Amino acid sequence: MRLGEIMGGHDSKIGPRSEGMVFWTATLCLAAALAPWRIYALTADVSWLITVCEKILDGEKLYVDVLETNPPSAVLLYMPGVLLARATGLAPEAATYLVACVYVFIALVITDRILPRCVDNAAPSRWVVLLPATLVLLLLPSDAFAQREYFAAAFALPIVAAFIRHAQTGHWPLLGDRAVAAILAGLTIAIKPPLLALPGLFVAVYYTWQTKSWKPLYSSGLIAAGLLGVSFTLVALSIFPDYLGEIGTLMREAYIPVRSALLSFLEEKACLAALSLMALSLLLSWRRQPVPAESLSLVVALGFLAAYVLQGKYFPYHAIPAILFAFIAAIISVHHRLRTLRLRSSKAWIPSLGIYALAFAGVIVLLIAAFSEGRPTMSNVAWAKNILRPTALAISPDVATSFPLARRIGARWVDRNHSQWVARYTRLALQSSNLTDAQKAQFTRHYIADLKWLLHRISEAKPEIIIQDVAPGYLWLLRELAAMDPHFLDAYEPIAEESGIRVLRRKR
Repeated sequence: MRLGEIMGGHDSKIGPRSEGMVFWTATLCLAAALAPWRIYALTADVSWLITVCEKILDGEKLYVDVLETNPPSAVLLYMPGVLLARATGLAPEAATYLVACVYVFIALVITDRILPRCVDNAAPSRWVVLLPATLVLLLLPSDAFAQREYFAAAFALPIVAAFIRHAQTGHWPLLGDRAVAAILAGLTIAIKPPLLALPGLFVAVYYTWQTKSWKPLYSSGLIAAGLLGVSFTLVALSIFPDYLGEIGTLMREAYIPVRSALLSFLEEKACLAALSLMALSLLLSWRRQPVPAESLSLVVALGFLAAYVLQGKYFPYHAIPAILFAFIAAIISVHHRLRTLRLRSSKAWIPSLGIYALAFAGVIVLLIAAFSEGRPTMSNVAWAKNILRPTALAISPDVATSFPLARRIGARWVDRNHSQWVARYTRLALQSSNLTDAQKAQFTRHYIADLKWLLHRISEAKPEIIIQDVAPGYLWLLRELAAMDPHFLDAYEPIAEESGIRVLRRKR
């Protein structure tokens, strides 16, 4: 398809079937080309969740023997990959990558089935909706691939496509497609309830205001998606009821109350990228009626951005859904602007194309920077060659210190936590001057309990290796532990150190 045909909305000599083959072949090739990199560069969170699923299959109780801050619905997303690995002999990381790609392809294929062929009867949907979505999901998020919000972004696409189709054509997609879209949207909600219900709520309010009717909320499957989200959450909690026990208390008392400074999200590159894309779309739609796909994508991006801000912890991968839908809105806005200029026979569309290309390049650079700020990792693991599947735990406030390093060396994790995140968050909270005496007592109790648990676990499990974070900003943890027990590492000696990570081995 030539650029002029895309800009002008004329029929291409390439038929829909051939165009679809080109698009899906290119997408599959991209996923295959990225596989070697993605498999061995899974994020710390994903590496830990693979370990959690393995522990569950080995008989350990989730939220008792192994702790995880995410609700069970989110944890279970990774179980198919681990089951596939055990059934086929694949490495769990490779199986997880394959399953993640299957999730994404299901969402993209259903979205393609639902969308009208052209957005605004001019822009081919595959190139202005599916292409930016594919780039965000497969190419850009090096430190966000297969995170929970990553799946939430993909799973939200089909139901948004259903609203785009209805707003543009007046017709809903086939019932079967709407049913799949509702199921995927329900999974989005269940990944992080109730926060990830916000985009659906935003769409419900917007579309009801536009149509002056509640009927589209039933016809689209949006209400069904909400009910499914609640059902998925309740079923998962019935399977793993311990989430409402100790970990639920920790979440309420030690995790959720700790929030970043007000408006500090504006300093985060991922958030700035999403805001930049939204601003570009709004600027280009000034004094004109936005096309349905444009306005709906902006509404969904705003809903995900609200969920991002409300969490109060501004990790880059939390912004992935907002980035995806803001990217789609911006692409559609730019296409509409360039097409308008071209139809007016104005030569201005050529330099305008260059300006918008530079704008997108700037956003992509911002995204690459945002998703490349992970903590340093150990590159040399020669020290592990003579240690066969060692038992291990971590002295670190950060999961990235121990994972995926622990999986890389085949360690058997003997702690129920990936790191001392409870001590990290409660210490941050205790630095606030606005705490009541009751709050100080509560945070102090959790802080001391986390340190005592680690000392007890080292003494009890006697791990063969300890992965320790010795970065200057995290040395407080070692000092606090040494103050409680000066001899807790007497049985260990350092065998490796790199990038602020030190490995201790139990003396023979």
